[in-house]
Amino acid sequence: MIVTPVDFIKETKTGIKVIDVRSPAEFNHAHFPNAVNLPLLNDEERKIIGITFKQEGREAAIIKGFELVGHKFSGFIKQR
Repeated sequence: MIVTPVDFIKETKTGIKVIDVRSPAEFNHAHFPNAVNLPLLNDEERKIIGITFKQEGREAAIIKGFELVGHKFSGFIKQR
């Protein structure tokens, strides 16, 4: 099923919850109506990824992201 952006936004206004995993600053900048922020990275970690990307490139930033997030997954599951 293909959902257009307009239809998606309409659905979020009717009670469908969207989980937004972006950093708090990114979420606060803009998000879908009724979205819930469960950030994988905090703002400082997001900054580290951005600096790594600029200085070392995409692959290094991806590796850094896994280093910062990987150990958090068990906590995410336990919170549920």
